[in-house]
Amino acid sequence: MIAKRINWIDWAKVVAIFLVVYGHIPQEKGAQLLSFICTFHMPLFFMLSGYLVRVCPNEDWTAFWHKQWKSLVLPYFLWNLVYYPYWLVWFFLDQHGKFNLFEVGFKPMMGVLLFQIQSPYSSVVSGVTWFLGALLVMRVLLEFVYKCFSCKWSMFFLLCGVTILLYIVNPRTDNFCHSLIVEGVLRCTPFFLLGHLLRIKFFFERLSLSTTFWGALMCLGLSVLFFSEFAHPKSSMALFYIVSVLGCMGTLLSCRLLDGFSSRIMIRISAGTIVIMGMHWMCIGSINYVVRIITHAPSIVYEWYTAFSLSCIILIILYPFIILSSKYFPQLLGRRKIT
Repeated sequence: MIAKRINWIDWAKVVAIFLVVYGHIPQEKGAQLLSFICTFHMPLFFMLSGYLVRVCPNEDWTAFWHKQWKSLVLPYFLWNLVYYPYWLVWFFLDQHGKFNLFEVGFKPMMGVLLFQIQSPYSSVVSGVTWFLGALLVMRVLLEFVYKCFSCKWSMFFLLCGVTILLYIVNPRTDNFCHSLIVEGVLRCTPFFLLGHLLRIKFFFERLSLSTTFWGALMCLGLSVLFFSEFAHPKSSMALFYIVSVLGCMGTLLSCRLLDGFSSRIMIRISAGTIVIMGMHWMCIGSINYVVRIITHAPSIVYEWYTAFSLSCIILIILYPFIILSSKYFPQLLGRRKIT
């Protein structure tokens, strides 16, 4: 990863993690704002990851895997370990206190080892950690291209084409494994590669302020237009990628306009997005449980403005955990040294 912080990228990461939290708060089915955000909030994260990744072609595979262990693999297992007590509590509540060792021990362990695959022999523990597993696969693919091929651009386009094709085919067949990580790799690899290509070409750095402003306005406007014209863009894969790319580019260009503004709080949230990613689902589940008890409602559905407020509250609640993790448990953030 790039050592020096890039201010507008910090803004983009804060926006992206806020959209992820907002997208996971239960709202009315078919809510337009929620559906629009969910079209591109995870692709945005992968585009940012591709933009920030640094490839060292002369680095051997041992050194590469050492870095991935520290930044992705170890955090993946640690966040599942952190999440497991919460998963266990909900399992007991759902089963009314009945359990056996196979259900609470073997199945969740296999689910984690198999990267969140739900099956008769495995259970999904922390589904949100699929992001780390998918990102690991994408980094391996990128490293492989750099080390083994001279025509990198051709391989990038080939990878995009293959993953898009498999993503189109996957829901219509039982030949592929139905895993969050598998689906995430197929859906988001093109965004990861696009982000990496934008970095190579210094795309954002070469834009003037006025071009950035009008570009952000145009991309966001077209993204909303395409989405509103076709109520369910996921029903059309081509439309999904158009709306997602435009939404991601519009968001990144908008954040580029904020490059002159900075704050310590924003930088900390950006550096601790993995903490929010790993813990926000526990916050949402706990809030929903309390609301159900108070209102005696069988299920919880929030209005968009309530979901927006809850997203802000969750980020505030998790902010101290970011500080504590940075100071005492940097391994949770993919680091070994406290910075």
